[in-house]
Amino acid sequence: MAKQGEGFSGADVKKMAAEWHGIELSDARAAGLAGELNGLNAATRSAARRLPYDTDPAAFTSALTRLKHKGRT
Repeated sequence: MAKQGEGFSGADVKKMAAEWHGIELSDARAAGLAGELNGLNAATRSAARRLPYDTDPAAFTSALTRLKHKGRT
């Protein structure tokens, strides 16, 4: 599976779905979910870099929302 900084592949998502949840996905659906997961992970890392360690947890949602409205997610 992907290491930090790398993206997940459709095969990674397909394997996780089967092993963790007993769900069988088509290759196309797994690839689509991998793209969405990689986008969410990138947005989360981007927002996390903007916040200090001791920030109120609610600020994280606000940072993600600001990124979304700037078209960066």
